[in-house]
Amino acid sequence: MPTLGAAIAAIRGDLNRSTDFDARIQEAIANAIKFYRARRYGFNTKRKTMILAGEFTSLTANFIELDYAKLLVSSRFKPMYERTYTWIDEQLRDRSLSAEPVWYAVQNRNIRVYPPPDQSYSVQIAYLFDITGISLSTSDSTTTNAWLDEGYEVIRTHATVEVLEMYIDGPEALQKADRLRARELEAERELKRRANREQSSGTIRGRM
Repeated sequence: MPTLGAAIAAIRGDLNRSTDFDARIQEAIANAIKFYRARRYGFNTKRKTMILAGEFTSLTANFIELDYAKLLVSSRFKPMYERTYTWIDEQLRDRSLSAEPVWYAVQNRNIRVYPPPDQSYSVQIAYLFDITGISLSTSDSTTTNAWLDEGYEVIRTHATVEVLEMYIDGPEALQKADRLRARELEAERELKRRANREQSSGTIRGRM
C-alpha cells in the first residue's frame, strides 16, 4: 500500500520536479480525494447494525449517504422506505403515536424514522462513508488509506493533472494533462466495474 510520501514522490517524478513541489502535490492529492469521496466504490461503502430506540438516531461522523435500511423483526429483515423530513413532519400530527417503523429520512447525520418506534429495534444500514487521514495538514509521510491503495491510480492521475493545469501551466503541461485525463477515466471505470461486481454479488466491504 503506497504511503502519502511515496505518492508525492511518484507524482514529483512524473512531473520531473524537485521537492519544492511537494506541498503543492500534497494539496492536489487532498483535493483529488475530496473530488472522489462521494462516489461509490468497493472500498468506501459498508454495512452496520444500529439500534433504533427513538425517533432520531445519530449516524457515524464519517457518514456521507445512506443506500438502504432494513428493520430486523422476528429474525427477519424488512425493508424500510426513504422519505423526506418534510414528509415525516406532515405525517406526525399525533405525537403519542408509536409503532413498528416503516419509513426513514436522513438529515444532519441523523436517521429519523416513522412511525416512532414502540420499542427498540435493530436496523441494518448500508452507506457510503468518508475515508479520512489524508489532508493538507497531514505531516506523517508514512500515512496511508484506501484511496492510496485501491484508488491509487485515480488519485495519482487526478492530482498530477491538477498540478499541471493549475500550477505549472503552459502548452506542454496542458497537453500532458489532456493525455492523463484519459488514463484517469479508465482507472475510475475499473474501480466502478469492481464495485458493481461486488454489489451484484451481495458483498459490501469497508476499508479505513
